[in-house]
Amino acid sequence: MKGQRAFQAQLQLGLITSQMSGDGLAGWDKFGITGGAMVKTPLNAKLNLLAGFIYADKGSKTKLDTITYNSFAYRLRYIDFPILLQFNWKRFQYSLGPYVGLLVKQDILSNDYVYPTNPPFLSYDFGGQIALGFEVNDKWQLDARFSSSILPVRPSPNFTNPYSFYEKGNYNQCIQFFLVRVLGA
Repeated sequence: MKGQRAFQAQLQLGLITSQMSGDGLAGWDKFGITGGAMVKTPLNAKLNLLAGFIYADKGSKTKLDTITYNSFAYRLRYIDFPILLQFNWKRFQYSLGPYVGLLVKQDILSNDYVYPTNPPFLSYDFGGQIALGFEVNDKWQLDARFSSSILPVRPSPNFTNPYSFYEKGNYNQCIQFFLVRVLGA
């Protein structure tokens, strides 16, 4: 039918590493799982629009202290809703766009004990994503995605420098690696 767009569903499953800027814990030491579903619709021969939902195990973590054996982690579970504009070039896809994340669970894990977060994180995460994908064949793709909060996910309790972006609070930053199953290809 003329004017009708072809939608394509994708299932995504992968691994995530994350950190939070402004929390005082340095490094990409928090690992977890990620996955969800996306719908893709072509805009023209080179551009697609993708939208969907992705579970993301975000937060930050310290390395195990080898002297005191202390450990600490913020564990934040989100459902992210990205909207990505995707550019196709040969077997590669380049994507860019915003996301809104809804916080579904939060806690602190310290020395194998779970504690509530205080002060708590906000119930949303608003940010941007950039991705690089590779089409293995008609049914499988690999995708690497970087995302970062644009607004703080938790305000800083001691905000002192109005000119410092990261002193305003905590910001999620994630790197996700997906194995993508294309449905209906």
